[in-house]
Amino acid sequence: GNYLVSAGTANFEGSIGGTLIVSSGATMNIPSGICTVTGATTINGTLNFSTTTGTKTFGDLTVNSGGLWNCAITEAFTISGNLTNNGTFTSNTGTYTFSGAGKTISGTLSFSRIAVTGSCINNADLSVSTSLAGAGTFNQGSTGNLKIGMTNANFSITSFNASASGNTVNYNRAAAQNIRIPTDGSYHHLTLSGSGNKSLVAATDINGDLTISSTLVA
Repeated sequence: GNYLVSAGTANFEGSIGGTLIVSSGATMNIPSGICTVTGATTINGTLNFSTTTGTKTFGDLTVNSGGLWNCAITEAFTISGNLTNNGTFTSNTGTYTFSGAGKTISGTLSFSRIAVTGSCINNADLSVSTSLAGAGTFNQGSTGNLKIGMTNANFSITSFNASASGNTVNYNRAAAQNIRIPTDGSYHHLTLSGSGNKSLVAATDINGDLTISSTLVA
C-alpha cells in the first residue's frame, strides 16, 4: 500500500509497495533498517537517513521546493526511476546506483559517487566529485550541465554520450584530468576549469562552445 506522513515525525523501517509522500512540515526518519519504495516517492518535508543497516531502494524520487533529503551517513542507494530535486538534497559520500532504463535526472544535484547499471539522461545541474562508474549508459540531455571532478580512473562509466545540442560538460577537478572522448563521438559545450592541466587524449570534436579557464594540453 501507500505511506503518507502528513504531519509530525514518523520513524520507519520496511518496504512500501506503493507510493511514499512526506508532506510539508512533516519528518520521516530511517534510523535502524531497510527502506524500499516500489512506487513514487515525493518529499515536501524532510526524509532523514541515519543507518547503514539494510538496503535503500527507490523508484521515481522527487524532492520538491522546501523538501529535504538528508543522508547523515555514508550509505548506498539504488534508484530505479527518475530523480528530480528542486529542494535540498544532501547525498553524503555513498554510491547512488541508477538501475532503470531511460530514466532522467533533473534539478540541481551533487554526488560523490554515481554508478549506472541501466541508462539515464542527465538534464540536471549535476556535480560528481569522486566516481562516475558502472556498466550502463550515461547520456547528457539537452539541458544537462555535468561537472566532472573525479580522477581519470574513476571516470569509468562504460558508455558516456555528450553530443546532445545545448548540454555542457565541465572538467573541474582541482588537479590534472584527461578529456575523455565520448562514446557518441563529440561534446556540445565543453568547459575546462579547476587547477591542473586538462589534456586531450585524441582529436576531440566540440559542436558548441569551448571555454577554458585552466591549462589545456593538446
